[in-house]
Order: sequence, then structure tokens, then C-alpha cells
Amino acid sequence: MTAHSIIQPQDYQLAHREAGASCACFAVRKASRLITQLYDYHLAAAGIKTTQFTLLSSIATHDGASMNALANMLGMDRTTLTRNLKPLIARKWVTQRASTEDKRVKLFGLTPAGHKLANLALPMWRAAHEDFLAQVSESRWDRLSSDLRATQRAISGKRA
Repeated sequence: MTAHSIIQPQDYQLAHREAGASCACFAVRKASRLITQLYDYHLAAAGIKTTQFTLLSSIATHDGASMNALANMLGMDRTTLTRNLKPLIARKWVTQRASTEDKRVKLFGLTPAGHKLANLALPMWRAAHEDFLAQVSESRWDRLSSDLRATQRAISGKRA
């Protein structure tokens, strides 16, 4: 049976079981959801989610980054990034301005309130990361992190 062969109705349940047991996307997304829940728990005291902290932290370290640069850095498409940035802009944590070289290019930075929030959330992020390492082990995380970077490079064809 090839990857694109037609599956007969009597084989659907077995095929779905195989997909759930061997699908890389399923396994990575499940792990991602569980890890996100752990980090969200710790970041709740700052009133933000992991996705918001990731954006604030990325912008804090790449002030004036363009939409394309942020999207590439985070491995996101521009539509998803735009949707995730809107609430941060509305809450006045992130600024958006046009590039002086090309008015079509949007550049992003943190407002003073955004910097304050990102800095407030840092100890909570550290606690989440320490909790994660306590549950997973630092050596396992080192191996997994290395494997994830290698997987990103293999899939994207770029250095991750």
C-alpha cells in the first residue's frame, strides 16, 4: 500500500489508529499543548498566555523587526502573526509603524507598558521552565531541543 492509496472502508479504524500512533504532527502538537498549559499556568499571574509572552519576548529582543522577520523567526505565517499581534497592539503593549524606507513594511516594537509586562513575566517564565525541567529532566530537554532544531532545519531547508 502506497502513501496515497485508497483506504477501504473496513480499514478506516485501523488506518486512524496507525495515524494516531505514528503521526509526527499529532505527537508534536500534543506535547506542545501540554507544555503550553504548563507555561500558561505560570504566566497567568501576569495576565498573559504563552503565545503572548513569546511575541513580547521576541519583539523585546528584536526591536523594530518587520512582520516578515518576526514571522520567519517564529515559524508563523503572516496571517497568524497578525491575528496574534492585534490584541497586543490594542492593549498598547506593542507598537506598529511603517518603515521609513518602504511604507508598506510594518515594524514592531514594545511600548513602555509592553516592556514592563514582558519584564514582569520573565520570573514567571523562568518558574515555568524550571517546572518543565523538573518534570522532563534537563538532559532529556537538551536532547529534545537539539532534535527539534535539527527537524526544523530538515523541514525548512534553512538553519534553525
